[in-house]
Amino acid sequence: MTSSTWAAPFALATIDELIPTLAPLSAGAALIAAGMRINLIGRAGGVTVAGRVVDPADAGSFVLEGAPIPVRTLPISGPTLLPRKFAVIVTMTNEVASFTSAERVIRQLLSEAVALRLDTELFSTTAASTSRPAGLLNNVVAVTAAAAGSEAMALDIGNLISAISAAGGGQSPFFVCNPAQACALKLRSGPNFDFPVHASSTLAAGTVVCVEAGSFVSGFSAVPEIVVTSGGTLHAEDTTPLPIVADSTKATPVRAIFQTDCSAIRMILRCSGGMRASGHIQLVNSMTW
Repeated sequence: MTSSTWAAPFALATIDELIPTLAPLSAGAALIAAGMRINLIGRAGGVTVAGRVVDPADAGSFVLEGAPIPVRTLPISGPTLLPRKFAVIVTMTNEVASFTSAERVIRQLLSEAVALRLDTELFSTTAASTSRPAGLLNNVVAVTAAAAGSEAMALDIGNLISAISAAGGGQSPFFVCNPAQACALKLRSGPNFDFPVHASSTLAAGTVVCVEAGSFVSGFSAVPEIVVTSGGTLHAEDTTPLPIVADSTKATPVRAIFQTDCSAIRMILRCSGGMRASGHIQLVNSMTW
């Protein structure tokens, strides 16, 4: 038994509406908005994205009149985005669900929760698996932090951009920092520093990540799938949920939605992401500023 009347506004939120809503809360959402985006709907087998052109010679050269024109092979091969699933279930009593402000409160809470989780997963070192894409920092070797001193900040930021430039990037640097470093960078860099700087509490203190935004690609379904139900039974577990009936392990605690006069809201977002060029994400740990 399902009901969607009171939660109908959720169904109207497309990805183009959702990402800007999350961007003020999430550095990851801001990076998604700045990078290349494709739609994964109807593409269960995934999408292979063209790699980033990082060699200026790929653009050709000056040619004499009547002379043969150079022929180049562009880097068509790039990351394959598989439609992985980002999902959560939230429960509430139907008394709470009947409040006129319930939809607004739930949207706000889900937005804040998704923003935190998105940053945690996106800027992680976790390897890819059958359930998720790799974190952007997987196998990324940190650039050595500058020694303490008045020029440490300038040296660290310069080294990050230099490392990306050496890999053929540097046109669209995007910085994600621990909040302390983000605050320091914004305060001390001044208005002439025109690269985006975003804070993320998921990064350890003293950490700054620099991403070539133009080389980042993400794929999302067109609309988050949101279902509201007042029936069924859930394993009330947020870390390792189990099937209600298992061969050897009992799912506990469980909650009968209908019997307890509750509603459950399930949100599923089909998404994936990756880099179109190697070396276009760099980080520094243990900064001294």
